[in-house]
Amino acid sequence: MVTLSSPVTWISALAGYLPGRAAARVDPVEAMAGVRADSGRMAFPVRQMIIAFVLFGGLLVMRMALLSGTLNVPPLIAAQFGTNGVFISIFIGLLLLAPLLIALSRFLPPLLARMFGVTGMIAAGNLTRRPKRVLATTMLLMFGVAFSQFIASSNFGYTAYTDRWSRGENVGDLTVSGAGSNPFTPLIAIPDDVIAGIAARADVSGLIAESLATFEQAGTRYSVRAVDLAAFRAAGGAFIWNDGDEATAYDRLMDADRPALLLNTGFAAMGAGLKPGGLLTLETPTGETTFEIVGTALGGISVDAISMVLDRAVYARLWGDSEIDRLSVQLTPAADASAVRRDLLRAYATRGVVTFDSAEMIAAFGARLASIANVSSLLSSLFVVIIVAGLISTFTVFVLDRRREIGVLRALGMTRGQVARGMVLEALLMLLMAIIVGLPIALFANTMQQLSLQRVMGIYFDFAPSEIAATLLLTLILVIASVWLPAQAAARTDPLMAMRYE
Repeated sequence: MVTLSSPVTWISALAGYLPGRAAARVDPVEAMAGVRADSGRMAFPVRQMIIAFVLFGGLLVMRMALLSGTLNVPPLIAAQFGTNGVFISIFIGLLLLAPLLIALSRFLPPLLARMFGVTGMIAAGNLTRRPKRVLATTMLLMFGVAFSQFIASSNFGYTAYTDRWSRGENVGDLTVSGAGSNPFTPLIAIPDDVIAGIAARADVSGLIAESLATFEQAGTRYSVRAVDLAAFRAAGGAFIWNDGDEATAYDRLMDADRPALLLNTGFAAMGAGLKPGGLLTLETPTGETTFEIVGTALGGISVDAISMVLDRAVYARLWGDSEIDRLSVQLTPAADASAVRRDLLRAYATRGVVTFDSAEMIAAFGARLASIANVSSLLSSLFVVIIVAGLISTFTVFVLDRRREIGVLRALGMTRGQVARGMVLEALLMLLMAIIVGLPIALFANTMQQLSLQRVMGIYFDFAPSEIAATLLLTLILVIASVWLPAQAAARTDPLMAMRYE
C-alpha cells in the first residue's frame, strides 16, 4: 500500500514539483521573444554541495550507530531507515551532478578537441552550453547506473553469501537427511540403525547431528535447528555471524546450566523486538524455560517464523527429542565421496534416507534465494525497458531541438558521420558523468540495505568486480543503442530544410 510516508509517494511528488518550479521561473519576456533559456554557464551550486555532504555524513553516522548498537532503536525502525537511506543516497547523487558538470566544463572542451578534433570540441561544447538539458538526461542515466548496479547485487550478489555459507556451515563431505527433495526441510527423521551403520563405516571420520523442529506458542511460530555444536566447531563450522559476541557465543550455547540460543535474523524476530542480550521464554515439555539470546546469524531465510539455533544436547534435554533429522558426514582423506554417496543411496534409499553431496547442498541453499532473484530479475527487465524508452525519447528531442544548429554544421562542411559520432560522443560523456556519481552511490546504497534487507530476510548481497563490469558494459550497450537511431536521423538532416526550420 502506498502511503504519504512511502518513498514512492514523495519521490513522485518531487519529480513533479521540480520541473514545475523551474517552469514557474521562466521569464515571460524571454518566453515571448523565443530566447533559449537553456544556454550559458551555471554558477557553481555551493549550497547543493553542502546539502549533499551533510546528508551523506548523516546517513554514514546513523548507519554506524545502528550497526554498532550505539543507537538503540526498534529493529523495524532501523530497517525502515535502511530502506529510506537507499533513496536518500540516490538524491545525494542528483545533487552532485551539477557540480560535476561545472567542474568538467572547465577542461573538457580543450581535452576532447585534442582527442577527437572538431567532433569532440562540438560535443563538449554542447554539454556545457545546455546544462539544464544535459543535467536532466544525465539524471536519467545516473538512475539507470545506480539502480542497475543495486538491482544486479540482488540478481547475482548472493554468490558471495552462498560461498560464505558453504565455507562455514557446509562442513560435511556428504549430507544425509530424512526423505524429501530439500535437505533443509526433511519430512521424516533418520532411523537410529541407519545412523549407527553410517558411523560404523571405516571411511567415515565424523558425524554432525542435527534435529529440526517447529512449534507454535501464543500465536507465534518458532523454528528450531538443534546442532551438535561441539562436533560442528571441531569440524571448523561457523555460522554467518550478524550481531553479538561470536568469540564467547558458542561456549554459551553449549552451557547446559544456562540455556542460550542463537537467533536467525528475520522479519518475525524483528517484529517481536528480539535482539542479542535479550531474553526469550519458551514453553518446553519440561516446563517454561528462559533463553538468553547470545547473538544473531544470517542464513535462516524465514519471514513467517522466529528461527533459532540451539545446542542439540540442550534441546534434547528440554524437549525430550533425541531424533536426528540431518547428518553432516565427514570422510577420511582417502575416501571417495562419490563412491560413498552411491553406497549410502543403495543401502538406505528404501528406508527414506537421502544422501546429498556438497555441490547439491550448495545448489539447494541457492535455490532458497531463487524467488528473490526472480523478482529482482523481473524488476531489472522492466527497469531496462523504462530507461531505454526514456533515453530514446530524450535523444530524439535533442535532435529536434537542434535541427537549425545541425543544418549550420552540415552547411559548414561537417559530414554525416561526424554529426552521428558527435551525438554518440555526447551520450557517452553523459554516461561517464552518470557512472562517476552513480557507481559510488550504488555501492553506498548497498551498504544501507544491511539495515533493511539483511535484517528482514536474513541474507546479504555483495558487489563483485565482474558483476560491476558486466552491468556497466550492458549499460554502455543500451546507451549506444538508444542514441544510435536519433544520431542517424540527425546525420540525415538536410541543411537547407534545417536552416528554414522553426
